[in-house]
Amino acid sequence: MSNTQTIVAPLVAEPVGEGLPLVALHASGMSSRQWARLAKDAPAHHTRFRVLAADLLGVGKTPMPEGPYALSREVDALLALLDTVDEPAFVLGHSFGGLVAIEAALRAPEKFRALALYEPVVVVLAAAHGSEEAKAQCARIGDLMREDVSASYDRWIEHFIDWWNAPGFYQSLPAPARAQYLATAAEAHRQAGVVQTSSATRENLARCAVPTLFVHGDTSPAAARESARIASNAMPDARVFRVEGAGHMAPLTHTSVVNSAVLAFFSAMYDQPL
Repeated sequence: MSNTQTIVAPLVAEPVGEGLPLVALHASGMSSRQWARLAKDAPAHHTRFRVLAADLLGVGKTPMPEGPYALSREVDALLALLDTVDEPAFVLGHSFGGLVAIEAALRAPEKFRALALYEPVVVVLAAAHGSEEAKAQCARIGDLMREDVSASYDRWIEHFIDWWNAPGFYQSLPAPARAQYLATAAEAHRQAGVVQTSSATRENLARCAVPTLFVHGDTSPAAARESARIASNAMPDARVFRVEGAGHMAPLTHTSVVNSAVLAFFSAMYDQPL
């Protein structure tokens, strides 16, 4: 039997600023550029941070490794990135990026100083413990993944974007915005296909002592809002921050509010001894 160990390439991130390591993971359909404003705000914060906004697998500067895609492979690559940091890191994740972050914290909590998660897609929680409305929304994700995309992602991406917003939202967007979503539809489809494999059950979360801030908008789907509440109630050191008038894309539409809440939380966690 071979004793060789597979070397996992880390997610690619270009550090900005000097200070405490803050790794940021983007949502589906986005890239590390999503955090451009954070890369300006965090190094200038009174608790100075060094921002490492990373591209997930197959996005931007991070190549897609050979072999079948899986959520665990995203986690492997994130942990490989954290291995390059010389101390426990503050980690921020949005949507699918938030799911990758929480999965990594479940596997290797010692690599995390604190977590901030904007609506991580831990839909397994809402599917198991949410309201009837949330459970129906989670079931709709399963329906979406059974749609035929062999010819085109046009209809799938419309249904996916409407799921996060409202029926008709996608068609209400200007043509350039729809084209941008369509250009990243294959990535979003690939990521959506693995969210149900999450290990973020209430039992596992109860064993994760990483200080965590869950952030959600008050106009987001019930599945997203309730997942944050269920997860925060399960974890021993978690809290929730609600962004008024915001939906799933608040890190882009309510950037100042989200960044301020995250940086204030991380700063408070830095003031606490390890």
